[in-house]
Amino acid sequence: MNADLQRMLRDGRWVQPVSAAGVLGIGAAAFLLSYDALHSLAVASGVRPGLARIWPGVLDGFIVVATLTVVAAKRARQPTWYPWALVALFSAASVAFNILHALDRYLTAAHWVAPLVFAMPPVALVLATHLLLQQSAWRRQHPQAQPDPVTPVPAGRPVSIHGGTAAAPVPAEDAATREHARKLYADAEAAGRKLTGTQLGRAIGRSDRYGRLLLREFRTASGSSGNGEPPR
Repeated sequence: MNADLQRMLRDGRWVQPVSAAGVLGIGAAAFLLSYDALHSLAVASGVRPGLARIWPGVLDGFIVVATLTVVAAKRARQPTWYPWALVALFSAASVAFNILHALDRYLTAAHWVAPLVFAMPPVALVLATHLLLQQSAWRRQHPQAQPDPVTPVPAGRPVSIHGGTAAAPVPAEDAATREHARKLYADAEAAGRKLTGTQLGRAIGRSDRYGRLLLREFRTASGSSGNGEPPR
């Protein structure tokens, strides 16, 4: 056993790779077993055999889309309860249909099963399209992430360099962003609205932290204390 392997075993780095391999294995087995049950249920409910092969993909594919929408919502700092609810709903539907397949001797009496099977594809299409539109809207509201400077430095402010002073270089793009933020702050002040650092950062496509730094700077420059509250 080499030193690298011993170190990996000692510090526990093996846990995540082994867990990931286990998840992949369980996922593959679960998909195959669930696919067989859902395919059989679709055939028993009257779906043509050729089309019944793709019916399980409606459920499993939608669960993937809804899960990815949760990730998109987190990145855009949007509420995640709606896509999570759809993940839970379609996962519960998949489990229920698997159970109904196991109880196939009751399917003849359960006349409500076939309508549900035929209703799932259009319902999934409508909801998946809605999720896609939400993702597009979030991307327009939150453009690509831009690196934030450590501290906002107004254009032309002298900074110390080895005991001397020099004008701090401010990129044109950053200066335009700062000017836009300053205008938003001025408009909010003129309208008597209380602007938070989080709102300012999102409005200019930057982080909440950068928005709070700018808001603190604008308040200091205008002599406003913001009612003694720190920028949020």
